[in-house]
Amino acid sequence: HGWEDTDYQTTQNHGRGGMIYDFRNFMLKNMKIPIEFKQKPSFRIIFSERSSNIARRNLDFSKQKELLRQRFSPSYVSVESYMFSEMPLRNQLEIASQASIFITSCGGGAVTSMFMPRGSSVVMYYLEDGGFINNKPTGRPARLDWDLFNNMSYIKVHWLPAGTMNTDSDTNALFLLIQHELDSLIREGSYDHFFN
Repeated sequence: HGWEDTDYQTTQNHGRGGMIYDFRNFMLKNMKIPIEFKQKPSFRIIFSERSSNIARRNLDFSKQKELLRQRFSPSYVSVESYMFSEMPLRNQLEIASQASIFITSCGGGAVTSMFMPRGSSVVMYYLEDGGFINNKPTGRPARLDWDLFNNMSYIKVHWLPAGTMNTDSDTNALFLLIQHELDSLIREGSYDHFFN
């Protein structure tokens, strides 16, 4: 799962990317939500706010949202924030299925990102010292659900440390990562005029 050091010694989902993608499509079809989504400006950047009941993982991303709203033109990027735990499942899936980038803390609340379209990106904030063994803190990282997310072959997963997420260097690194991921969604043409 990602709490204990031994959790990283074996994988259960290696080679199952296609199966996970089939599950995604099956769920969206059953909810009558389109499976395919064409990525284009205005790209949707979705923040999954307050997705954990554990205080250190219960993030509001206020600094990150403000930075992205300042740096990207609204005609290029739509910065949105949701508390998915308060929304019906269908709404969660609709939003995720149209997201270009999904930003969340790792753990159960991040699962909604598995319904993102092919080629999109998820940014997982993890606790660098959140690990436990036998209910005792180890001071080691806790990248929860790492095995599942690292084997979702249809989306790009990035793990960032939560402890330094509000420093200027880390918020700037997030901006550069997002800029790179959005550039990768564009096959041709220059969109430099969308930046403030």
